[in-house]
Amino acid sequence: KLGATHKIFINPSTSEVLCTTVAEALAMGKFVVVPSHPSNDFFAQFPNCLTYTNKEEFVGNLYYAMTHAPQPLSEEYAHALSWEAAIERLEFASSIPQKEADAMAEALMSNQTGVEIRLPPLIEDEEDRKRVGTTLVKTRSRYRQFRSRLASELQQNNVLPGPWRQ
Repeated sequence: KLGATHKIFINPSTSEVLCTTVAEALAMGKFVVVPSHPSNDFFAQFPNCLTYTNKEEFVGNLYYAMTHAPQPLSEEYAHALSWEAAIERLEFASSIPQKEADAMAEALMSNQTGVEIRLPPLIEDEEDRKRVGTTLVKTRSRYRQFRSRLASELQQNNVLPGPWRQ
């Protein structure tokens, strides 16, 4: 019922990653008012998508949507919102150019194939790094001693049932 009586959809979210409701509103021929944000870049191409970067633009877009009629959804834009087009975009985004695939295959077949990864140290200062390393070694040693003592105490006190004592 509401779909026929409302012509504006507002989604102020900048953290929604699916944006399904925005796509549905556009497909229904509604105005969509969304923040200018990377998660909404795809929708910015649609004539009924009104993006804003500040409060003034939001109010201006809302006023425009209230005082104008949304444009009918063209076949081209309807296709862009279809699952078929979504699959096409996914295939394009995940494809590897033939030249890059050939170069990778050649590199992997080489006798000199190897991967070297140099990560920056988590702790830059050498003395701090040694102190943390020493602390970890001591902690592991203390834990092993504790575990060993606990195991021997459990065996001596016959706390556990027979099969579990080993």
